Amino acid sequence: MRNTRTLSTSVVVAACCLMALNSCGITRTTEYKLTNTTIDTLVVEESNNAPGENRGVVFPSSTSETRTRIVQQYDSLFVREYPDFIRYGLVEYAGFAATGGGDNPLAPGLFGVYEMFGFDLPGQDEESAVFTGGLTRYGILEYRLRWFQDAANWSIGTYLYEEICKDAATENTLGAVLPIYIKKRYFLRDDIPYITVSPYFGFGMYPSVYGNLGVSLDVGSLSGLNFRAYAGYAMGTNPVYSPFVRDNRNAEWEIESTQPSIPYIGLGVSFLDFHNHPRETEEQWHEHVHSGWQIGFLNVALVNAGVEKGLFELTDGESAPVSGLIAHMLPVKVALPYLNKRLYAGTSLFSLHALGLQEWGMSVLPVRLGYWHTLLPDELTVEPFIEYGYYPSSMFTVGSRVNLFLTRMFNVGLIGGFTTGSSPLDFDDRLIDELGLPDSFSTGFFGLHIGVSDRIFFQVDGMEQ
Repeated sequence: MRNTRTLSTSVVVAACCLMALNSCGITRTTEYKLTNTTIDTLVVEESNNAPGENRGVVFPSSTSETRTRIVQQYDSLFVREYPDFIRYGLVEYAGFAATGGGDNPLAPGLFGVYEMFGFDLPGQDEESAVFTGGLTRYGILEYRLRWFQDAANWSIGTYLYEEICKDAATENTLGAVLPIYIKKRYFLRDDIPYITVSPYFGFGMYPSVYGNLGVSLDVGSLSGLNFRAYAGYAMGTNPVYSPFVRDNRNAEWEIESTQPSIPYIGLGVSFLDFHNHPRETEEQWHEHVHSGWQIGFLNVALVNAGVEKGLFELTDGESAPVSGLIAHMLPVKVALPYLNKRLYAGTSLFSLHALGLQEWGMSVLPVRLGYWHTLLPDELTVEPFIEYGYYPSSMFTVGSRVNLFLTRMFNVGLIGGFTTGSSPLDFDDRLIDELGLPDSFSTGFFGLHIGVSDRIFFQVDGMEQ
C-alpha cells in the first residue's frame, strides 16, 4: 500500500510543470506589414498686376497658379497576438469510485486531493471508502484538431504526467509521461462558465502501456478553476521494467507484470487550467474577458501573531519580530454577479496557517468569501475576507488584505486579521518536529504578504467603470 501523492511532491511537481508550461508556445502571432502613403497638394495663386479700366470696362488682373504635390511613404509593422490553445493547465485531481479497489482503497476523498495530508476523511477510511481510486495530471496542453473537414470542437493534447489509480497499491496504477488524448466537446453553455460534455480517448506508453476511454462533464473555466464529473474505463499493462512494479517488490520476490483494469466514476477539480472556446482563438489576447480578481501560484505572508513562541528565533534565543507565516498554494478568486461583481468566492489547493509552534493548521480546498475594492486604479486594492478551512484542520479566519501591484507576475501588500482553529494530533511526525505539536488557538495577526506568479486584476467582464 502507498499514498500516491504527498503535499511536498505536489508542490515540487507543480512548480516544475509551471516552468515547463511557460516555455510552451501558447500564443499565435500574426504580423501585418503596412505601407502608409500620405499625398498632399499645395496650391498657390499669385496676382501679377492690379486690375485696370478701359472705357468703363473692368478687366481682371492676371494671376498665376502653382501646384505642388507632396507624397510621403513609410512602412509600419502591426502585430496581433491570439491564444493558440484549447486547454492550458497546471494540475488536475479526481477521486474515483467503483474502481474495484475496495479491499485496499486509496481514499482520496471528494475531488481526489484530501489524501495529500495522509488522513482518512470521515466515511473514507479503508473500511468504508467511497472513493477507492483517483486521478492525477500535471502539465496540461490541448490544441485544436482539424479533423472531418475542420469540424468544430475537436482537440488533441497531452499531459506531462498522468496517473490513474485503482487503489492504494502501486502495481494497480496506470501512468504515463506524455500520453496522447483526443477529445470532442459538446457545449451545453456557450458563455463563461462553459459547460461541456466531452467524450475522450487516450493512450500512454511509459511506464504503463494502456488505453483510457471515457466521458466528462466539465464546468469552467473560472479564472483557471474547473470542476468535472467523470465516467470511463482504463485498462493496460505494467511491464516488468515499469517502476510501478519494480519499486513495490522485495528483491527476493519474482518481478511480474500486472494488468490493471480500472472502471471509474468520480469528481475532480483543476487549478490554473484555462479553456478556450474555438471562437476565442480568433480573438486577440487583450479582447479576452476576466472572470476573477486573482489567479496565483503561491502567496506567502510573514506575520506577527503575538504568540508565546514563534516559529523563528534569533541567535540569542529571543523570538524574531516575525512569529510565523500564512501560505496559500494556487489561490483563485472568482467574481460573483453581486455588488457590481466585486463580491468574490475563492479557494486554493491548500493553505497553511503557521502562526506559532503550537498555533498552526493546514487545510485542503478552504472556502473563501470576500469583497474586492480598488483604491488606486491599476495599482492598489483592498479585500476584506472570511475563510473557512475544514480539513484536516478546522480554521476560521476574518481579515483584510491590501495588494500593491508591482508586475504582472508579482505583488506585495499588508495583511491583518484574526484566526481561530484546531488541528488533529496525528499529523506526520516530520511536520510536528518542524513546526511543533499543534493545539487549539485563537489569535490576531499582522504582516507582509508576497505573491509569486500571482496575477491580480482591476476589472472583470461587465463591470462598470
